[in-house]
Amino acid sequence: EEEEGYYYGFSNEGLWPLCHLTFVRPAFRPQDWAHYRTVNRRFADSIKNEARSERPLILLQDFHVALVPGYLRERLPLATIALFWHIPWPNPASFGICPWKTELLQAMLQADIIGFHTRFHCQNFLATVDRFVESHIDQEHSTVTIGGHTCHVNPYPISIEWPPHWLDTQRPVADCRRNIRRHVQTQGLGGRAFGARAAAVVMPDCQQHQRRR
Repeated sequence: EEEEGYYYGFSNEGLWPLCHLTFVRPAFRPQDWAHYRTVNRRFADSIKNEARSERPLILLQDFHVALVPGYLRERLPLATIALFWHIPWPNPASFGICPWKTELLQAMLQADIIGFHTRFHCQNFLATVDRFVESHIDQEHSTVTIGGHTCHVNPYPISIEWPPHWLDTQRPVADCRRNIRRHVQTQGLGGRAFGARAAAVVMPDCQQHQRRR
């Protein structure tokens, strides 16, 4: 019952379509909200029980745990809490559909850092806070201060590492090409293909460059 209300109900039928601005109107039911709160409190209790100090570093992931920062701040007031919101954040008018918008925002803002994919999502979030929560917003530094606590709102784009760190250990591409020409003196497509394979055997560190061209 809790899974239906917390996960499939409030999270997936409410917050997910709300934040993605889908053509399906979000479904917000009081019983789902009650389960969402219960499960979020349970997550916070579990984290508190597993914490090894009074100042743990805690990373929370996604919209399923939006209330956990608030519950954790009550249980571990000295903790450093980061929340990454893995989906878009809509404009204030759209988010205003949620009946419990203020409670959600107030709880999220108990994190020290809230991360979004893009600066645009950060701006939407700050505009939403400005609309529905009594707080001080510093647009220049992208922070929100509420009740003496300051939360930083920043973009953290998800992508592959580029340039990859292992490139520093490889020979320059130009050197690999010169070595291939020097070691292989064959003509024709078949010979050139054989030559590239032979060079990879002679100089394995050049093989990485050939695969990534």
